[in-house]
Formats: sequence, C-alpha cells, structure tokens
Amino acid sequence: MTDDKRIPIEVSNRHVHLSRKDVELLFGTGHRLKISKNLSQPGQFAAEETVNLMNGTEKIENVRVVGPERDNTQVEISMTDAIGLSIEAL
Repeated sequence: MTDDKRIPIEVSNRHVHLSRKDVELLFGTGHRLKISKNLSQPGQFAAEETVNLMNGTEKIENVRVVGPERDNTQVEISMTDAIGLSIEAL
C-alpha cells in the first residue's frame, strides 16, 4: 500500500523585497505597500507596487515588489536576467 503524499513545488518569478527605508525612498514618506494578492507563504503578498531594475542602459521594467517589508532590500532574478542586465550575480 502506498502513501500518496503531495509536496507543493512552486516557481518564483523575478521580484524585489524592500526595506522600510527603501519603500519610502521609492514611493514617498509614510507609504505602505498595497496588497495585490496573497502568496502561498503565510504572511507574504504580491504588492501592487512595481520597480524597474536598471544597470546603465539595460533595464527590466515592472518588477513586482513582494511584501511585507524586510530588514534589508533583496532583489531576486534569474541568471538570464542578470546577463541581460550585464551584472555578475552571486
């Protein structure tokens, strides 16, 4: 007899986590991220806000911000995105 156990596997598209300081720098003093939709990870959400990632003339537009705010800003992109932006990703 087999046990049918399901393990959710998800793929995450490029996104940005912002600190409080960077939310205010980008969107204005006192701005709060607005929830567009809740994510499967408890307490996390796709925000209505988006940002553009730029390196010189290279740009990726409308990258989703994921909330809630974090202690430190973090950008999550694919290796293909890094190559497109001409940056060395770690």
